[in-house]
Amino acid sequence: MALTLFSPAIIRSKNLVISSTTKVAFRLVPELETARGDELHVRAFGKILGAIFCLGLLLLLVINTFLTSDAFILQRLKQEVNVINDQKDATLREVASLASPAQVARAAEKLGMIPATTPQFIDLTQSPPGGQ
Repeated sequence: MALTLFSPAIIRSKNLVISSTTKVAFRLVPELETARGDELHVRAFGKILGAIFCLGLLLLLVINTFLTSDAFILQRLKQEVNVINDQKDATLREVASLASPAQVARAAEKLGMIPATTPQFIDLTQSPPGGQ
């Protein structure tokens, strides 16, 4: 019975506690009071930061695209170098086979040359006959 007498006081103290706990106990920064025409342009500042962020992302996208395209170009050039090196090796093998003594002798016979039976050598240590 005694508790029912105190119920309005409990409700009042409960409301008082609730209202006092929703208030800030202390403030580190004083309240900013602006004149009627001087509003803080938080939304404009956010838009500027958003625009800078978007431009940065676009710049990163462009740089990444250029790097990727350069990688594809580099890969294609490496493949071309491999093909050219294979062609060079094939050409060198063909030249080596055509420069062998047996191939040179066959080519000379096709041109109508005959092998020398007595080889003669030139002696460069002597002065030419009738020369100085």
